[in-house]
Amino acid sequence: MRKRKKARVRRKIGLDTVLEKTARGRRASIPGSTVIGRAENYERALSGVWAKLEKPLIQAKKPAKVVRALKNYGEPFFHTFRPYAKSIFDLIQHKDFPQRAEARIRFIADSLGGRPELTLRSSRDVCAKERAKRKLQSRHRIVRYEYYVECSCGYKGPARDNACRKCGTPIDFLPELLLRGALG
Repeated sequence: MRKRKKARVRRKIGLDTVLEKTARGRRASIPGSTVIGRAENYERALSGVWAKLEKPLIQAKKPAKVVRALKNYGEPFFHTFRPYAKSIFDLIQHKDFPQRAEARIRFIADSLGGRPELTLRSSRDVCAKERAKRKLQSRHRIVRYEYYVECSCGYKGPARDNACRKCGTPIDFLPELLLRGALG
């Protein structure tokens, strides 16, 4: 007896599905905005205790000494930085560790911003990219926007302060939002 040929299964792609672009390299495991947000929080925390914490932290020769320095001199934020004691020790020993206090704080904060998902170096790279994106954003903002209105009082023309220029009736945005919600 002959074997039956298996029919080819054709998968249909629905019209409402979105095909994802295949990007090169590994997908980001954590958004850049999260990394830079954490880094800024760590920077703020370290700035408050850095005057007391810097000397014992720099003199630490073992990760256990880093933990002790954090406990004694960085008390309000000890539990925040305790899991990263080994990483902080590695950063202090790094050949590119900065000399100035502000640069040291930012170096440590940027490195820890992506932990534990990213490596120390990758975290600094992500922070640098996010800062570059922010710098490219326009510093200009929309100050005023205008509407053309047709009011029941008979006025037709541009609105002033989201209201009719003739009678002062405010523009009601609720019907537009509801209409947009019903259509979308």
